[in-house]
Amino acid sequence: MKKSRILIFLIALLLIIPMYIQMKTSKDMEAGSEEFSSIEGEVIYGIANASGEINKIDVDRKNRRMLFDKRYEFARGKMDKIIFFTENDTSEGIYLLDVNKKENILLAENYILDSQPEFSPERNKAVFLAHKKGSNSKYVFLLDLQTNNIERIDGLSGEIKHISFLNEDTILYSKRLPGELETVFQIHSYSFNDKIETRLINSSSNDINAVAAPNGKFITFLSDRRGNYNLYIINLSNSEIKEINVEDGVYGGSISWSPDSKKILYVTLGDKGNTIIKLSNLENDKTENVGYGYIPSFTKDGKHILYADYKRDTKMQEIYIKNIETKKTIKVVEFFQERVYSRCINLLYFIEK
Repeated sequence: MKKSRILIFLIALLLIIPMYIQMKTSKDMEAGSEEFSSIEGEVIYGIANASGEINKIDVDRKNRRMLFDKRYEFARGKMDKIIFFTENDTSEGIYLLDVNKKENILLAENYILDSQPEFSPERNKAVFLAHKKGSNSKYVFLLDLQTNNIERIDGLSGEIKHISFLNEDTILYSKRLPGELETVFQIHSYSFNDKIETRLINSSSNDINAVAAPNGKFITFLSDRRGNYNLYIINLSNSEIKEINVEDGVYGGSISWSPDSKKILYVTLGDKGNTIIKLSNLENDKTENVGYGYIPSFTKDGKHILYADYKRDTKMQEIYIKNIETKKTIKVVEFFQERVYSRCINLLYFIEK
């Protein structure tokens, strides 16, 4: 009798456990979908290799389509606009791609980009560094995205790189004066309206890659004052400089601010040549590892992180979205890429519906 009761109990247990696991898995999946339901939209990504292509894909992996299918360089996009340089059999120059219309507009024929284009906070303007083919002279250009008119900014001298926007009227950049090749790059600002250039930081080190917070009160930058290029932040109201990361070395071009100006994403070099995405919270001075990957950015609501990664063992390029609070991650797309060097997704951003 006792043995039969034990047998009945074991049978019941064997029936109940799979049902429980199925119910829990179903709830977890539902919870996971709820965590990402607020970020319905499309991911734009570009692959800069021998052929080159720019694609648009829904987060739910539907309606993937190619926007551009030729070799390109220095692509940067915001919402429905992408600026890039292309040199192929049919065209050469700087182009503006309309994502919605899948239309290419030639901005500057026979001009070559020397830096990533950057968009203003209100997305009314773009700025980039370029030179005409056959010439070594580099100039800063301002593009009006409402009219597609380009203006060359002639009031700047010296060797300039790493241009970005402080606000709609003012750009940031690193500059070394003419004839001073042994000197360092210093961060400056330039107002289009006032035509005034201002040196923002005075140091004996190279200060580069200035990126302004959305609220315009802070600027992050990279400096080699401790040897490697590490991450610092300056408060524009009192010029106080604070160290954010001074141990690992930070990749230029990897810095991204959260929409509320309270968090910063950046990329450092990890073990075995892997790159690690880090998230620093300025309110509590805490830093955490997001994971292996590169070119991270925040979604518009500031709750999720979009980033890419290259898996050396499988040779797969992958794009992910991660919930900052719950740490849940979804894979948006993956594709095979033969060469190890090709962490070649150099254009990646998210458009919310």
